[in-house]
Amino acid sequence: MDLIIRNGTVVSHKGRQIADVAVKDGKIFAVGYLGDMKGDKEIDAKGKFVIPGGIDTHTHHENPFQGCCGGDDFYTGSIAAACGGTTTMMDFSITDPGSLPYEFAQGRIKKALDRGIVIDFSFHCCLKEMSDAILEQVKDVIDLGLASFKVYMVYAKEKMMTSSRKLQNMAALWASMPKTVRSRTITLQKRSSGAMSTGWRTPQQNRILWNMRQSSAQSHWRAAVTPQCISITCPPRKAPRC
Repeated sequence: MDLIIRNGTVVSHKGRQIADVAVKDGKIFAVGYLGDMKGDKEIDAKGKFVIPGGIDTHTHHENPFQGCCGGDDFYTGSIAAACGGTTTMMDFSITDPGSLPYEFAQGRIKKALDRGIVIDFSFHCCLKEMSDAILEQVKDVIDLGLASFKVYMVYAKEKMMTSSRKLQNMAALWASMPKTVRSRTITLQKRSSGAMSTGWRTPQQNRILWNMRQSSAQSHWRAAVTPQCISITCPPRKAPRC
């Protein structure tokens, strides 16, 4: 074996157990009492937890958004992740206006590799705009390894919000809804500006914040109902509480 970790408290989907872990060719080979099995390197993890590597599904590296860019690049960010026990991250490929998602995603992958990223990685494909040319590339993007898509139901002022008609076009093509992380409507964006402009909330602003919850519920409803309108089956989910 390349590595054997002995006597640690191994945490898995089965719970916790005192066990050894053998690693060969970069993969877990065996878990349990390994007896006389030898490893090129051995670590005594008695009194310590041995856990699977974490997966961070929401990171932002070297992809400006609304005029901001994080302080870490793919190398420094992945080093920090590895030090904290995260071995896989899913960053965002937020397409620039006028760009096509496949070519843009290829550039993101190349940038991560050129930087020397030290952990496993993937990307969410984020679409700021919609066109036939963009939709035609969806399958190619999936074949590239980006199986998660994100569209925006807010940021209308920035011309990033996806209309219901375009959302229906996407759903009809893929037979499933894209990932709608920021599922809020334009009304949420408008109502939030007044409520957040002061450190104190008046009764009127409390009313605005309550209406914001209604707006969020409306947007979730929109995302849920769209596929039903075009005969797409989605897993049942509880209705949002207002």
